[in-house]
Amino acid sequence: ARAAAHAGRRRWSQAIRDIDEALALMRAAHDSYGQHICLASKIRILTQQGKYGAALAIDVPTLAHSLPSGYAEAVASRALALVSASRLKEAKQSIDHVRALSSAIEATVLTSAVDTALSLKDGDPAASRKAADFLRLALEHNAQDLFVTAYRSTPALLGVLLRSVDSRAEMEKLIVSTRDEDL
Repeated sequence: ARAAAHAGRRRWSQAIRDIDEALALMRAAHDSYGQHICLASKIRILTQQGKYGAALAIDVPTLAHSLPSGYAEAVASRALALVSASRLKEAKQSIDHVRALSSAIEATVLTSAVDTALSLKDGDPAASRKAADFLRLALEHNAQDLFVTAYRSTPALLGVLLRSVDSRAEMEKLIVSTRDEDL
């Protein structure tokens, strides 16, 4: 939770230290699910900073006693890094794998984020609608942190939503609360 709070405030170094500490604790406790959640968080923190190589260098192993939702969140986070790095084919393959793994909120919201980013990067005419649907989904599930991660990772998403009359007010409020006015 501390790492997410630091990432939300763009205190990247502290967020990475916190997540590395949590990951070490999860490994020591043999908590496979906790390890997957930590790996997912670390991938997203790095991706938000544009450090795609570092994010994609993180291995997401299949751990015997992890829950499918934890593994799906880690794979979906990696798919977000892939699409952000313009590795679209790999991102699509990864996110298609996630769809079969879990319907947990985090995996569902991240899947929508990746689908939206793919749509934007592919020049899909439906990209604006998908972006608006993604915003609604994230807000409905109180997953603003994942939404912020997505627009920080794929800035084109922010532009599309700011141009939309329907989402502009909500976006401006969110941007101010996350101190992302410079984006």
